[in-house]
Amino acid sequence: MGAATRVMLAVAVTAMLGGCSVAWPPERGGGAAEIAAPSYPAGLVSAAGTGEQALQLQHARSLQALERVTAQGAMRWAAAELVLAERLALRAGRQIAGGLDAAGARDLITLNERIQRIESAIVRAAKPHDSAAP
Repeated sequence: MGAATRVMLAVAVTAMLGGCSVAWPPERGGGAAEIAAPSYPAGLVSAAGTGEQALQLQHARSLQALERVTAQGAMRWAAAELVLAERLALRAGRQIAGGLDAAGARDLITLNERIQRIESAIVRAAKPHDSAAP
């Protein structure tokens, strides 16, 4: 392989891999669905219809519920469930923004079940324990 061929190969490889990166994108900055996805303030949408608008409203409510349980100490009492719920919320948001309504709806149902489990764990942790009971 001649020197000119090696230079041309190096230039071609550099040009093809120029867009690649070894760093992960910042939190909530991973893809077009996250960047272009609108936010849905609860006061803005008064009554959701069917389809994507209803899913967007439910997703916004689920995110609010996640913020609420996080503020109540979910990371201490149900850390694994909270991490899984956050990932599920992100995935559901991407699916809804991408037009995958059925997949987004399934993930929202699962997300709400996880949030209920987190809330139950917080309630159990808040109850006083009776150490004198046999």
